[in-house]
Amino acid sequence: MMIRGVKLNRNLVGICSLICILTSPSCNNPVSDSSGGTVKEIVRDVENAKSNWQRAGLNGYSYVFNWSCFCLPSYTQQVTIDVDSDTITAIWQTNDSVPLPDSLYTNYHTVPELFELINSQLERNPYRADLEFDSELGYPLSAFIDFEEAMADEEWGFGTHSLLQSP
Repeated sequence: MMIRGVKLNRNLVGICSLICILTSPSCNNPVSDSSGGTVKEIVRDVENAKSNWQRAGLNGYSYVFNWSCFCLPSYTQQVTIDVDSDTITAIWQTNDSVPLPDSLYTNYHTVPELFELINSQLERNPYRADLEFDSELGYPLSAFIDFEEAMADEEWGFGTHSLLQSP
């Protein structure tokens, strides 16, 4: 499931999103992209993807992850993350299988934490948000958040792939 990118108006999003989502199921948010996607639709799609993930009920899984930002290569390298009972149990560099030290685990997230991260960034009213979720399991495949239209290098994102359920 692909969620279209939406250029967001900072002042309008905070007020309209809160009012529309909390008070009126029929409210139409005026902010949209060229495909007609609205902020309300983005929030709904994130929640639908999160529900798909919760229904899948995976207690243990591994997946490949990388940050996408104007950051050091050591931060943006692909890593494989092992998760058991919503706790990261191991992280290693995908290209050479070298384990990351436990002190770096705070830079990485379980799938439920990725949903929390996405929601917290949407609450900041970014200029643009491009999100994509796995159509079957619902986990985030990619996220790109740009906070300022005219500012370089403040945007960030991440990508995931190859999620496998642990035996």
